[in-house]
Amino acid sequence: MIKTVSEEVFKDTKGVSYSRLSKLAESPQSYQASLAEDPDSSAISIGSAVDIQLTQPEVFDEQIYVMSTSKPNSDMMQKFVNVYLEKGDKHHAWLASEFKISEDATWKKFEKEGKEYYDAIQAAEGKKILDVEDLFKVNQIVSTLQSNPFTKKYFVPEDGVDLIFQPRILWDLMYHSIVNNGQSCVTVAKSVLDVIRINHKTKTIEPVDLKTGAESFMKSYWRYKRYLQGAMYFMAVNKALDEAIADDYVIDNFKFIFADTNLWYPPKIYQMTDNDLAAGIHGKQYRTLAGQSTPTMGYLDNNWKIKGYTQLAAELEWHTKNNQWDYSYDVYQRNGEVDIDAFTFKF
Repeated sequence: MIKTVSEEVFKDTKGVSYSRLSKLAESPQSYQASLAEDPDSSAISIGSAVDIQLTQPEVFDEQIYVMSTSKPNSDMMQKFVNVYLEKGDKHHAWLASEFKISEDATWKKFEKEGKEYYDAIQAAEGKKILDVEDLFKVNQIVSTLQSNPFTKKYFVPEDGVDLIFQPRILWDLMYHSIVNNGQSCVTVAKSVLDVIRINHKTKTIEPVDLKTGAESFMKSYWRYKRYLQGAMYFMAVNKALDEAIADDYVIDNFKFIFADTNLWYPPKIYQMTDNDLAAGIHGKQYRTLAGQSTPTMGYLDNNWKIKGYTQLAAELEWHTKNNQWDYSYDVYQRNGEVDIDAFTFKF
């Protein structure tokens, strides 16, 4: 019903993604920095571990090493261990650590304070590392999500319902080109959802992503521009739905399930409205205090408060074509100027 691709095809396909477009929305520099991010960082977040435990439990032990040893208390010893792990040279590690004691004294200190942690990292053998304290939180969150009366249906199988975990979807993202005067263009977009729930009895399809965090969901919604993610993932499912049954099934608006990593509050489901999805796709323009929209409209305007993924895809094409990354597209169009506009009512 939902057209997906293999992990190999997904990795080998070049395309835009929510994570990259959200970085561009921050700044061109953030976008370029994201291209150089190390995907093989040894640590794994609680959220990522929860995702794996819920949606791919069979690979948890293959991918994650649970460390019972704590990191060194000293930043200098932490740096010593990190460099020693990377270079395998204790003299180089001593220089990098900036200890004020001798190299021999530092090595003795390492034997007491850092070697246990060093050995644990070595034992991980390339797996992602999770602290034992965090594992407790992961197990608690997973148990809560699977037993909560509102969230368990997204993670526990039931008759007449298909749960598709971690579907990889390639889809055509359409936008209007800045480079070619508003011409309609298409680029490949890449999306991986946590869950798609298909209820064959009600003929409804629910696209869902799981989020965890210590701050409120709405703070993270704005901080990480989740409206872009929800809009892109919603469109991905629409584009991937088999045409033969498209008229028979209804796709619900995108949902985020949020779990509190402090374990204080029960999980909650946040569903995007039609307005949320429209803003994530097409953006949101400024309004005046009187509620009047600005007179200029369209994809090439520079008065967007919220940019949807269509504008960001067009701006990415512009930045790439012109190889200009120092400023945002808007600032380039204003010759380096930015309106303060501190007293305009935005929404």
